[in-house]
Amino acid sequence: MTPTPHRVRRLRWQVRVGSTARAFEVRRELRARLEWCRDVCLECAEAFDECPGAEAAAQNCRDCARSCSDFIATLR
Repeated sequence: MTPTPHRVRRLRWQVRVGSTARAFEVRRELRARLEWCRDVCLECAEAFDECPGAEAAAQNCRDCARSCSDFIATLR
């Protein structure tokens, strides 16, 4: 069986907090963590680009960065 990529098309979740202010704070924290993750993934992809034979690892990092970007877009 050939492995095929699986992509979650839509993810729904809820975080229950005590106030609107806390909800916006949680959203900001989540966005910051996702942006950090995206940046690290892109840096890793660039590092793997310099290693012969690491093309698959670089692509995996780019896929992860894309997923982070997609998730960030849902937080707007």
